Amino acid sequence: MKKTWFIALIVIVVITGVSYAQESGLGKIDFPNSGSAEAQLAFLNGMGMVHSFEWEDAIESFQEAQKIDPDFVLAYWGEALSHYEGHHFEPNSTDVPAGRAALQKLGRTKKERLDKAPNDRERCYLEAVELLYGAGSPEERTQAYSDRMAALWKAYPEDHEAASLYALSLMRAKVWGPESLRSDMQAGAIAQMVLRANPDHPGAAHYVIHAYDDPIHAPIALYAAYKYSDIAPSAVHALHMPAHIFVQHGMWDRVVERNVESYAASVERAKRKGLSPTRHSWHALYWLQYAYLQQGQYDKAQECVDELKAIASREDATRYIANTVMRMESLQIAESEKW
Repeated sequence: MKKTWFIALIVIVVITGVSYAQESGLGKIDFPNSGSAEAQLAFLNGMGMVHSFEWEDAIESFQEAQKIDPDFVLAYWGEALSHYEGHHFEPNSTDVPAGRAALQKLGRTKKERLDKAPNDRERCYLEAVELLYGAGSPEERTQAYSDRMAALWKAYPEDHEAASLYALSLMRAKVWGPESLRSDMQAGAIAQMVLRANPDHPGAAHYVIHAYDDPIHAPIALYAAYKYSDIAPSAVHALHMPAHIFVQHGMWDRVVERNVESYAASVERAKRKGLSPTRHSWHALYWLQYAYLQQGQYDKAQECVDELKAIASREDATRYIANTVMRMESLQIAESEKW
């Protein structure tokens, strides 16, 4: 009787989580876990944000899940994972102190934390992130995490989250360039497999785009590019990301469309959360200017420059914004030939 009740509870949890992920505009995610039913909404929302690289919002969602269910092991795992940013290896892309602090909330020692995992599968997830924030150089920790995710996916081949996160880890283990080509192709193939099984999986579509983000392989990612912004319209990055493939094909109208929507979404998010205009997506604005220039719409391109210049003049503006303004100004002059 107890076994039947437990299975029924798991089914309810999974169905509730999947439905919420779709309704929230973050895609469809099927991630069975031992967290309480009440915490599933926040947890799946966090996973949707992780897959679309909305790190801060993901952290907030995982922390909400922790408040609802303090014993929810994967909620702490998710918060720690959210401090592991980027799509290819960069030594400073992982906030190690913040990741370790998230794990410390679950337990003081690695053994204490792992002992709280309710089953082998969730223990494997936790072991992987422990390696990511463990000892060793950034290269060693990143590779160790990827190797552990490979083992996790091998042990649970039907787990789409394990497959997707392993695909991402393959790209993150290499600096983007000729040396990453083989691992990028492998990552893309795995992500495509997940996308075929679940056409609304945000991570699968996202990682296909990153894997094939070059002129030669971009045609492979066209389907994912068309799908991604529809899968996760609530994520600023998801609205922008298809432009990475459209730009390879000279599809300037679509590049404009994607970045107009992405920038507008970032402005709306900043207003909703009470954030500074410096938190607007200057990355999308930079891409938007470039697309306008390719269309010969120099006045609209200049409007993008002027908008970011106004933001760069703020006291809280970062050097990244200032550097982007300089690039945009140089690009405007070179493309318009208004020397």
